[in-house]
Amino acid sequence: MESRKNNNRNTGSRYILFTVAALTALIMSSCKKDDGGIMFDSLPGTYVLTVDYDESNFQYPYYSSGIVIYRGTVPKSYSLQVLSSEKDCAWDIVSNDLPGTFTGFSFQSHSNTDIWWSVGITAGTGGSQELYLGTEQTSSLPDNDDSRFTIHVFSTSGGGKEIAIESYAHPGYYLENLGHTLTGNGLRFAIKGKPENAPRFKLNAIQVGSAI
Repeated sequence: MESRKNNNRNTGSRYILFTVAALTALIMSSCKKDDGGIMFDSLPGTYVLTVDYDESNFQYPYYSSGIVIYRGTVPKSYSLQVLSSEKDCAWDIVSNDLPGTFTGFSFQSHSNTDIWWSVGITAGTGGSQELYLGTEQTSSLPDNDDSRFTIHVFSTSGGGKEIAIESYAHPGYYLENLGHTLTGNGLRFAIKGKPENAPRFKLNAIQVGSAI
């Protein structure tokens, strides 16, 4: 009889341990994702962002000078690794959270590390407010909301990743591949309501420090 009681206690203990282990695994799995669904084992990282322009060409955001991020055009056959050595178009995507309230990212120039993406405001046609992709210059991680972004990730049919980039300071406004009043080859933000309706930029990982 005593042996049977011991067996029952052992079975119960094993069940409790299994339950605790399963719950721990579930919690750890859920903590690997941010609010936009990006897995932390894929970000942060260094990327060239591209969007289809036409059948033969990509467009991509890059920094040249001043307060605006520009968009260039490159043939789809061209090496993006080489392009990143020619243009300031490789971006370090780094975590920039607000503890307890927001899990987000900032975009830092890999070549000019004091240049960060920031949402700027100008006047469009008729004086209406227009949001554009501008820059902030600082040697440390920006602490203002205009330089924080929510990233929403989507898988492509080829196994790659595309992202929709939402302004944290202006929820519902997403980056799109269209110019604005300050420059026709810049990028602006437009209200889309939800990430499924937003333009998507492809993540192209760049091997930092590799030979060209």
